[in-house]
Order: sequence, then structure tokens, then C-alpha cells
Amino acid sequence: MKKLVFLIFLLLFSCSQEHLILIRNIKKIDFNLMEQILKDIGAISNKNNETNILSEDERIEQNLPVEKKIESENKIVRIKNNNIFTIKVPYKDGFVVLKSIEGDTIFNSNDTRIEDGIFSFISGKKDSKIRFELVNADGEVKKRLNYYINIIVETNVIQKVEEVSNKEKKVEVTNEVTNEKISALGIKGIIENIKNNLPYAEAVKEYENLINSDITEDEKDIVRYNLIELLIRRSNYEKAQKIINDIKNEGRKLYYNGLLNIARKRDKEGYIYYRDALAKSDNDTKKMVISGLLELLKRNKIATLDEVEDIEKNIMKFKNDKNFYANSMISLAEVYVYFEKVYKSEEILKGIIEGEYSEAIKKKARGVYKDLREGFIEYR
Repeated sequence: MKKLVFLIFLLLFSCSQEHLILIRNIKKIDFNLMEQILKDIGAISNKNNETNILSEDERIEQNLPVEKKIESENKIVRIKNNNIFTIKVPYKDGFVVLKSIEGDTIFNSNDTRIEDGIFSFISGKKDSKIRFELVNADGEVKKRLNYYINIIVETNVIQKVEEVSNKEKKVEVTNEVTNEKISALGIKGIIENIKNNLPYAEAVKEYENLINSDITEDEKDIVRYNLIELLIRRSNYEKAQKIINDIKNEGRKLYYNGLLNIARKRDKEGYIYYRDALAKSDNDTKKMVISGLLELLKRNKIATLDEVEDIEKNIMKFKNDKNFYANSMISLAEVYVYFEKVYKSEEILKGIIEGEYSEAIKKKARGVYKDLREGFIEYR
């Protein structure tokens, strides 16, 4: 009986609190999606945005209170501005509380069915955050759900329009979104936060959560690339291989297989993967492959001269990318030395030194050229 009375009181309190929150958020509120995500995962504190990552053991050692852990889940919803969309939050063991809305997203009470866990909103012009809490029959918060509303520039959102009895239109937005340009605070911003702010174990977990979330396959591949590089740096090769196998982009899959084999001291196998990737990759991946090949060949002469000249032909395709082109040609000059093509190396380096490149690049070329003269040219 006491539990029932408490539950009724909590329901009334939650509804009242919810309405107050919604009224408060009718006004537009400045909302920084990236900053809020950092706060939610504990990368920065809410006070002065200072870095404040403390493990539970560290908090105990410093006699700081250890909060009871409540499971939380973060999801990204991408939607056009001024669009009606619904979020379904089923919870059979209790009830769902709409805790807060931050940003200019508006609660749409007309199409909301709280008893079914269906909440309707109208997106604004800026990124927002919606928070739900799942509460059990004893009034205990069991889980928090954070929905980050990321406003996109272009979408092909499928809408189904139904006429209701009062002749008002009800718009139901599906999760199908294609050809979108996500804002700067989209998936790449979240990945950057994970890379810069989370320790290894937590970063792996967050990457895996993103892969299992409702993002596109291309975005899942972007997450996989970063997870693979992290796993390789930590010598977790078996897990890295499993993630590589799930990559959809053929060129990137070949590249990361090459990277993994080289990390395992299997240079010949890695070289073969790189060569294959060079022929099957898009331009962004091809630049990564070229850099990987040159670094490998500077320490291991496992290519033929014809293959090195083929790498040079591929570098030539990126002349418009001055930094990449110049740095690649400097590395290529070092590789040519191993094939006794000293004059070829000299010609490449002089071209960079006398060309229209940054002083940092010219300084690098002059250093290699100096070593070349001292080691070979002056004694020819």
C-alpha cells in the first residue's frame, strides 16, 4: 500500500516537473552539443568546464563521495530543422519520465502518448538534447537515456501523413535518412572527444556502443577505423582483426589488414595488402596507403624498382595537395637511395627545396638532402 501511494505521488510529481521543464524550454536556449556530450560521459565537469576525470578508486582515495552508478545510454538522432519526429521509449517494468529538453526542440503534446512510451517533438534550428529516465515501481531511477538531436542540412526523410478525425495532420517521421550532410558536431566530433578524453577501456566501450547504435553504415566504418587504430596501438591484434572483417569499404579493409600485419612484424604480408589497396581505394584511403608504403620501404627493401616507380605515379596524382605531395616525395627520395638512384633522389629534393612550399617542408627536404650529400653525392 505504501509503495502504491508513493508511486502515485511520484507520478504526479514527475508530470508536474515535466510540464515546468517544457514551459522553461519554450524559450530558445543556447546549447552546445559537443560540450554537453563531454559533460555526460564525464570528460569535463559542469563547473568551469575543467577536465575532471576521476576513477571510482581515485574518488575513494581522495575521500570524495562515490555516486551510485545509474546505467545511461546515448543516442544520436539526425533530423531536418522544423520537423515533427517521435521517440519511442518502451519500459514494461515501470514508467518513463521526460526529464529535460535542452536547445530549441519543442515538445509536441498533441501526438504524444506517454502511456505507450511515445513522445513527439518538433525540431528547431540548432542541436538539442532530450533526456528521459526509466523509473521502476519503487520509484528508483534504473536508466537514463540521452538523445542528442543533430540538425542536418540535407535529408531524404520519409514521412507518412495521415488525416485524423479533426482534420489535423499528423506527421510520423521514420528513421530512414539518406544523403545527409551532418553538422560539424556529428559523429566525427564525438569520435574526437573519445580519442582525446577517455581512457583505453572506456574508449573501446564507447566505440562499440556507437557501432551498435542507429547510425549509417558509412559512419559505422568511420568508428571502426578509429577503434582498429586504438586496438593496434595497444597490441590487441585479435580484436582488431575481428573489427577489420566488418569494414564495408574494400579499400579501407585492405589498408587496415596491411597496417595490422605490419604491426605484427609481417612486413611482406602487410606490403601485399597495401599494394592491393593502392589499386582499389578512394583518394583519401590512397593517401594513407601511400604514406604507409613509404614508411615501410624506408626500413625494409621488399619492393621492386618498378613498384616504387608506380608509387611515384600515384603520388603525382596529388600535386594539388601540396603538403601531402611534398612530404611523400621527400620520403620517396629516401626510398630511391636504397635502390642506388642517388641522382633521382637529388632531383626530387632540389625540386622541393626550390619549389613553392612551406618553410617547414623545405627545412625537412634540406635535412634529407644534406644527409644525401654527406653520404653519397660528395663521394661519387
